[in-house]
Order: sequence, then C-alpha cells, then structure tokens
Amino acid sequence: MKRVLFFSVFLFCVLSVSAVANPGDTLWTHTYGGTNYDEARSVRQTSDGGYILAGVTESFGSYYQDFYLVKTDPFGDTLWSRLYNLGFSDIASEVSPTDDGGYVIAGVGGLGGNTRFIILKVDSIGVGQWIYTYDGNYYEWAFSAQQTNDGGYIGAGYTSSIGAGYNDFYLVKTDAFASVEWTHTYGGSNDDWAYCVRQTSDGGFVACGYTMSYGAGAMDFYLVRTDSLGDTLWTHTYGGVASEEAYSVQETSDGGFIIAGYTSSFGGPYKNFYLVKTDASGDTLWTRAYGGTYDEVARSIRQTSDNGFIIAGYTHTYHPPSSYNFYLIKTNSLGDTLWTHTYGGNSVDEAYALDLTSDNGYVLTGKTYSFGAGGYDAYLVKVEGDIPPCSDVSMVPDNFPVNVPPGGAFGLTGTIANPTANLVVTDIWVGVIFQNIFFQIWNFPNIPLNAGQQISAHLNQQVPVFAPPGIYDYVAYCGDNPVACDSAKFQFTVTGARISGGFDSWTLAGNWGNKIETPNKLGLIENSPNPFNASTTIEYQLPINSNVKLEIFNLLGQKVATLVNGYNEAGQHSITWDAANYSSGIYFYKLIAGENVFVKRMTLLK
Repeated sequence: MKRVLFFSVFLFCVLSVSAVANPGDTLWTHTYGGTNYDEARSVRQTSDGGYILAGVTESFGSYYQDFYLVKTDPFGDTLWSRLYNLGFSDIASEVSPTDDGGYVIAGVGGLGGNTRFIILKVDSIGVGQWIYTYDGNYYEWAFSAQQTNDGGYIGAGYTSSIGAGYNDFYLVKTDAFASVEWTHTYGGSNDDWAYCVRQTSDGGFVACGYTMSYGAGAMDFYLVRTDSLGDTLWTHTYGGVASEEAYSVQETSDGGFIIAGYTSSFGGPYKNFYLVKTDASGDTLWTRAYGGTYDEVARSIRQTSDNGFIIAGYTHTYHPPSSYNFYLIKTNSLGDTLWTHTYGGNSVDEAYALDLTSDNGYVLTGKTYSFGAGGYDAYLVKVEGDIPPCSDVSMVPDNFPVNVPPGGAFGLTGTIANPTANLVVTDIWVGVIFQNIFFQIWNFPNIPLNAGQQISAHLNQQVPVFAPPGIYDYVAYCGDNPVACDSAKFQFTVTGARISGGFDSWTLAGNWGNKIETPNKLGLIENSPNPFNASTTIEYQLPINSNVKLEIFNLLGQKVATLVNGYNEAGQHSITWDAANYSSGIYFYKLIAGENVFVKRMTLLK
C-alpha cells in the first residue's frame, strides 16, 4: 500500500495502490521435454535461487524410460538437463539437494520383468557419483530419499521380496558413500507402500504411505515412526471404510506431524484432498477433506511460516470440461481454507510436488498435456505467496503548510507501527523528491517491531543553503530497502532568502531506531519466520549494555555459526541468519549475555 499524506487541519488526502499480485497468482510457467511422454515428480529450490526437477522422460535417451533431471535458473530457464539409464524403465520419484551442492535421487529401475529400488547421488552439475540398488526377487521401488544429519542418506519405498506380506514399507539407511547401515520392513500380510520419509528432530524418521494390512477400510493412511536405527516407535492408521493414500508427511513446528493424500471415505463421492494433523505420538488432532463432486488428490504438503499449510495436487472438479488441473490450497494452522487456485489448460495437468521459495512464494511441478512440445511434458509453475507482513509508516509536520528558507529546518513526527500479529523487522529510509528525482537522506535499518507495537519520534529535517527554491516531496518508506511495502509523504516549499551560516547538508536529526523503549528484562524472542526456508530473523532484547554472543547449533550439538560476538547497547536487536548453505533440520540458537543463557529451537525447511 502506498499513501500520500498532506497533513493539515484543512486537508487530509490518502492515495492507495494495490499490490501487483495476490497470493496464488501465477508469476511464470515453463515446460520441459520432447514429443513423447515426460513428467516431473519432484521439485526443490536450490541455493542459487533456481530449481531442480526430477522425473521421467521418453522423449530423450536410447531406452524406453530414463531418469530425467532438469536444473533451472530462478526464472525456470533450463541451465542443464541429464538422463540416467539404469535399466529398461527408469522413473525418478524425488530429488533433494545435498550439503555438497549435489543431489540425491530416489526412483525405480526396470530389470528383466522385475523392478529395483534405486538411490542415485550426483554432483552439482548432475554427474553421477554413486548408486545404491536393492535387487530383490520381485518388485522394489524407491519413492523418497534425503540426506540425513550425519551426512548419510535415508530412502523409502516398498519391497515385495522380503517382509511380512505381499509388499511392505522398506527403509534403507546408508552412510555418505552408499554403504548400508541398516534396512527395515514395516507392514502386515497384505499390501503396504511407503511414499515419503523424513528425518525427525530427534534424529529418528517418519514415513507415510498406505496400508491394506491394517486400518478401517480397504486402504488407509499408514504412518510409521522410528528411532535413528529404524526400530519402530509406533505406527498409526487413519481413514474410513473406503480408500486413503498418504503421499506426503512433515514434522510440524509443534513437534507433531501433518499428512496429506486423498480420501474416498470422507467429503465428496469420489476422491478428496485429505489432511491429518497429529501430535508427537501420532494421535489425531484434526482432519480435513477438501474437494467437490469429482476427484481431487493431494500429493505434497509443506508447513508455512505462519504455521499454516500449503497443499498441492490435482483436481477434476475445478477445471475446464474433461480435464485435470494443478490444484493449490492454502490453509491456516487448523486446516481452514484461506484460498485456492488452479493452474493449467484445457487438457490434463497434474501436480505431484511443491516447494516453498525464498521469496515467500511457491513452486509446483508435475505434468501437462495442455502445453509443451508434444504428448505430456514436465510442467513448472511459480506462484505468488502470501504477502509478507508489513509495517505502516506515517509522518506529520509540526506546521502546515511547510515553508522553509534555504539553510533552515522543519520539524515533524514520524510513526512506524506493526499492525500484524507477528514480529516484523523493517527498514525505514527517508528522502526528498525534487523535479522527479529522489535523493535519499537517511536510512534506519532492521528495526524490530513486535505485534501491535508502535514507535514515534520527533525529527528535525535540515535544508541546505544550496537547495533551489521550489516545491519538494518529503518521503518515508518502510520495507526491505530498496523494496518498499508502505510509504508516506507530504510537501514542503523552499522559499525566501538564504540563511547566513545556515545548514550545509540534507541532515535528519533524531533517530526512529533509537526510539524503541529500553526493555526491562533480558530476552530471546522467537525467530521469524519459523519454520523457514533459506533465512530467518532472530530478535533479542537487552535491559543494559552487555557483551553478547549469539550462536547456532545443529541437532548433534555442533556449533555451525556465530552471529553475534561482542558489545551491544541496551535495547532491542535483530539479526538475520542466512542458512542457504545448510541442510534441512532442527537447529538451536543460543544467546549468552553475562551469566544469562537462553536457547530456542528453529526448523529449516528446504
């Protein structure tokens, strides 16, 4: 919102300008592939701001199907692509960035009528480094893989060669060089498939999929929680008398879990998006079904910085006739819908994965028959996220109209306020506009504002003796300099004779940033956002001048970063941790001030 303010008892004018994009609006799209069948099943943002996609291609290569890896820049333009032929029919199901700048890929390879479980490690340009395969007697498939906190890897899928039933959950843990540390199967006498595995904050694992061995219906959500060695801590099923499949799980900031997939038991007459929120023990806190009169299938979910959720999949209800479209739902922390969007054309477009992006937006991938080079193509859609919280700025001159001679000064009161329910850290920069040219006078960076907090300061603006006569705009902006989310301005006129010995520069006396009240106690405040992707801001407050140390530790207790180490004046302080080069997981930030020690937990999600 941009505001123009002319302050007077006679005149008050406000001009508002809407944001250029709303949450969920499409920013750009890209397709990848050739004239045959190509699809992407996984996407992640990379540390350079671009994206890595993994899936399958039939358009390129010399065999029926090959692993397909595409690396893009931040705008979706292809930097490179790679094919991997590992059997007769090879499909990549998930890709995750690794600490060395490379990637780990989970998938399946067809071999002699059977299939095999595959984890492939490649470097930063897609060159293969090693491969782990499990070749049983029948059918195996890896759907999920990620790097673990110890530098090794965890993979999940199913096996029909070992275990208790026809197919069983299969988890394999390797070291950094693909040597197997342990394997486990989970399930009963029937069919049980694992689609997703994630390491938990205690170093264990959680895997989701479906079970036909247990539960209330034909198929149910199946959640398996293990320790760091893969031994079962507990299992749960969720669902009704018909069918449910869980495709995505994430540990949430409260220590519980969120699971997404579809249900045929609840909601509409066919499939519906299905969310299950649990506590840390897997007990259900709430469930939600979303959809209409036809099929809606959720394939991927992430918790957002406001503790809500973003869910991607596809819809047959909300679409052009006889087609499917990408379907995106944003909810609050209780699963209540905030907004929905569909993406695609007049044919079949299905989303299989999403990721949070560093600009607070989202990226979705899957396949499209509506666009591209022919047949199905991999489809990448970048969308606007929820607009980040913004402070409000206003200025009131001491007198109006404001007439000042060259070399003189005028007074004003500036106010910065946080109207949101969350911490906001903002810059304020002030300048003048004369003859359509902006000149910045002052910048107050990184001012932390707690929910509902307001700061006012009386300021004195000096006008240099060389200022030409005329009408000026006096402007204050707030946001992340130079990107403003709010502004205020009023006009002043330089007129009359120069003041002998007057001011010789555009100097602003007074300081918005120093007007924060000195806190009455020492404190370490919750970082924001949390969970976060790439960067987060940590705020702390000091009632007296102190020597301060602020450090970051991983889950193993190893110090990974020192953000502050030195003398700080009393007041509120904030600092941003750029974690782009760190792996996903739980981290702890510790504040030491004198003999006082504070520790809080934060979650990095990539």
